[in-house]
Amino acid sequence: MTAPELKKMMSSWKSQKEQLDLLETTIKTEVLKRESTFETDDATATFRKGTRKFNYECDTVVMSAPLQLVEVHTKVVSKIDWKAICSTLKIKDIPFTQSDPTVSLKVKK
Repeated sequence: MTAPELKKMMSSWKSQKEQLDLLETTIKTEVLKRESTFETDDATATFRKGTRKFNYECDTVVMSAPLQLVEVHTKVVSKIDWKAICSTLKIKDIPFTQSDPTVSLKVKK
């Protein structure tokens, strides 16, 4: 293959990749709107809800959990089991953060 042929091939690859990236973004946007996995005979766009991360420490500190309870649920000197403390105190509304939903595309074989 000559250098000009390789250059032309790489230019074609770049152009097609840009088109495919745009198509992928459009598909992911539509699947995110639907909030469900979408399948065809030869491809799958998998929807995943964002994961939640609870902040158990927040409510127990606000409630001033008794030191004795904190000590009972302390697993390691530097690690406190805030989830167990919340459970013992029967705290139901635990604050949390949630990551954004995602979509992944996969070609079926």
